[in-house]
Amino acid sequence: MNRPKRNKIDKTALMRAIAALALLLLGAGCGESEPEPIEIIQDMQQSYFALSSYEDSGVVETYIDFGESQSLVSSFFSIRFQDPALLRVDWTEAVNPLLESNTIHNVLWSNGTDTFIYWGSRQEVETQPALINGIFIASAPSGGAAHIIPSFLLPPPHRPTLPFSNLSRLKLQTSELFEGTPCHVISGQQGELLIKLWIGQEDLLLRKSEYEIGSTREMLETVRSQLAALPPEERSRYPELEEIQDSAIVSRQIHRNIKLNLPLPSSALRYVPPEEALRIK
Repeated sequence: MNRPKRNKIDKTALMRAIAALALLLLGAGCGESEPEPIEIIQDMQQSYFALSSYEDSGVVETYIDFGESQSLVSSFFSIRFQDPALLRVDWTEAVNPLLESNTIHNVLWSNGTDTFIYWGSRQEVETQPALINGIFIASAPSGGAAHIIPSFLLPPPHRPTLPFSNLSRLKLQTSELFEGTPCHVISGQQGELLIKLWIGQEDLLLRKSEYEIGSTREMLETVRSQLAALPPEERSRYPELEEIQDSAIVSRQIHRNIKLNLPLPSSALRYVPPEEALRIK
């Protein structure tokens, strides 16, 4: 089997556009769907909200097809949460997709009152006005890891719209074993995103989510038109969008090593930035 050729790309611009589209579409209208998959998704959301603590680790794998060449971009992450609003999300980014061993470490964390983001590439700590702002800003660079599961875990004042609440054309595809866990496999659509979910049959926790985009150039135009329709104060939450090379994308977010309702030491939730890190308010 031929390995995909790794092509150097402007990952930041690409991921910003993808995340902006995903966040916008999470609040889109809902189409007619079969009741069973809707109920499974709602039960999944309730399962997370009932947890007192949560830990996992995983990877976001994004396959990008430019037509003549392909690229694979991987971002590794970990999530730690304690009720009601203590959160820490760590993720790595490859400095160059050709050299995945050369990575930078980033962290979003909140002590329940104050929220911060450490950017490893700049060695800067940014203070965020609220946890929901930190989630919006960290969503794109983390490949969505700072957005999906934290939004399930956090109460409404701290999170965006619940992910996957408004999927249309929902279908319960099959039952499938994913890494040893029997899962419901659900497909749906949200705007231009084709989405599949692997939800554990017993614990109703998300093991894998996948979305597919046919054309990033068409997606970018959709994002810009939807951003223009937002009120200025809401529009300011989203990152600025740059021109990107047209491509087709399949992105998978995989969650492993899940631990539930276990006591978390304060050191697991608190991040201490390097002494030389510049603090920005």
